[in-house]
Amino acid sequence: TSAGRGYESGGPGQGIADGSGAGHATYGGNGRGSNTVGGGTYGSLYRPVTLGSRGGPGTSNQPGPRGGGRMRIIVGAIFILDGEVNVDGDGAGSGTRAGGGSGGSAWITSDHLRGHGLVSANGGQGDYNAGGGAGGRIALHCSNVIEYRGALKALGDKGTTSGDFGGSGTVYLEDLRNGTYFRRLYIDNQNVAPAKAFVLQERHPILEEEEGYVELNEADFAFDQVMLQNMATFQIRYPNGTKSSISIYEVLGDLTGLLHVRGNQTFFVEYEEAEVHRAEPPVNFIIDQDGELYAPNDFRVIGSREPAVYLDGRLTGVYNLSIAEEKVMMVGPHATNAVVKNRTYTEPPVPGKLQLGELKLEAEAKLTYPGRMEIDVNDLIMRYAARIEAESMLIKASNLDIEGEAT
Repeated sequence: TSAGRGYESGGPGQGIADGSGAGHATYGGNGRGSNTVGGGTYGSLYRPVTLGSRGGPGTSNQPGPRGGGRMRIIVGAIFILDGEVNVDGDGAGSGTRAGGGSGGSAWITSDHLRGHGLVSANGGQGDYNAGGGAGGRIALHCSNVIEYRGALKALGDKGTTSGDFGGSGTVYLEDLRNGTYFRRLYIDNQNVAPAKAFVLQERHPILEEEEGYVELNEADFAFDQVMLQNMATFQIRYPNGTKSSISIYEVLGDLTGLLHVRGNQTFFVEYEEAEVHRAEPPVNFIIDQDGELYAPNDFRVIGSREPAVYLDGRLTGVYNLSIAEEKVMMVGPHATNAVVKNRTYTEPPVPGKLQLGELKLEAEAKLTYPGRMEIDVNDLIMRYAARIEAESMLIKASNLDIEGEAT
């Protein structure tokens, strides 16, 4: 174990404000006063080696507790983990009102990885109403398929009573499948509201190490799988200053997570131009003005938030759009959509207009607009009690299939 062996002097994610939690993979919990933000983010997602940071000071200005340490484990053959690898941050002492320390780093590399143990990089508790520490970073690298079936925990914590939660840590897995490394990222927000967004800062080191290596869809960032659980929010930074992109081959989750596409960003979600298939990613989406979401030809909205999709940017690649039963999709004033061939729009996108092959609203689904909207489709299908709402609209459809009480 290396719990509580983090930076002695504070660390780059130290909570500065009184009672604020330390940050690491995400921000630490807010401090005791108003507008007091927890410690900031640092460290590597892919190859984590940074220590956890101290929590913010307590009422008598005594230092907050230390964060978690770091553990680097390399096993040339078979690593069977049935015990515990612990780099948790320390919690604050009772009565100190200090913030919690952040989780540290655990990086394991092995030829084979098996077992039913525990790898833990959790943040520590704040005292009373102080903020908790953010989760740290866990990475497993394996030159064969990972067979480990134990727990991987990198979670933030809160104060012992009403203190703010620190943000989630990162769990990253990389194993070799059919000669290619399969990369997975897991984020768990523990249903904390409002969520502390995870912001992907770092491109994979392979881009610098292997000449000519290009990510799927020529994106800046890429994963084979991303899992978002318990209201987790996922964003990316701008590595080139003004624009950025990410390709995610498969999205997993519990319907509560959020992919947030900000302006001048492009998200390729389960998208390859040469493939035609149906996708229903179990997450929610916000696409800001000047943001763009590439999705498969047949796309179904199933997220549990309301709205499950807020589109004020561009939805690209989708020809058949379905909104699942009782789900809501909201379209903003700058929304457009487009179909592409060889990375070229087949028709110029028109702001305020959706052009689709098929638009299907399942029972009690809702499509809403803040103002005037135009829909141009071959087939418009509206099941029982489905609704399209706007101040005014123009609908052009070759075929209509509208059930009772749909409006």
